[in-house]
Amino acid sequence: MQMNLKFGILALCLVGFAINLTADELKCNSGADCEKKAHIALNQEKNSKKYIQYLTKACKDYKRCFGAILAYTYGTNVEPSYAKAVELLKVDPLDSNHLQTLAYIYTVGDSTLKPDKSKAIKYLRIKCAVEHDDVSGYCERQDIWKEYERFIKNPQKTLFIKGYTPK
Repeated sequence: MQMNLKFGILALCLVGFAINLTADELKCNSGADCEKKAHIALNQEKNSKKYIQYLTKACKDYKRCFGAILAYTYGTNVEPSYAKAVELLKVDPLDSNHLQTLAYIYTVGDSTLKPDKSKAIKYLRIKCAVEHDDVSGYCERQDIWKEYERFIKNPQKTLFIKGYTPK
């Protein structure tokens, strides 16, 4: 009985050590540090799981979301998931680029998130208000439908990532 207790305590200590070791591996001092560690994980260690974990940490802990959003939107070294991209885009909900990407994602949808025209229009209106510091109702008078139709006609050119061409 006493022998089983010792093995049980030893097993708990080892599990606790392993969990602590895993948590320590994902420590970052800043968003830039997380991004740097993400690229080391991907390029040197060839560990795409650790890569996306660091990018997600950079987003959630430091509001540096560009890398994680890009990865999930385009499936860069991770399974593409608009649902996960939307979750990260909402970390900084008044960023104009994030709002445009949310509108794009809700326009086209994917296997993880159904298209939703009303949400796409909503995010385009908020984007307009953020960009124009809208107190006079300018965005309510703008024809947001035209921008939405532009998304439908050529969705790849509507993402906020200037100069980036998806694979």
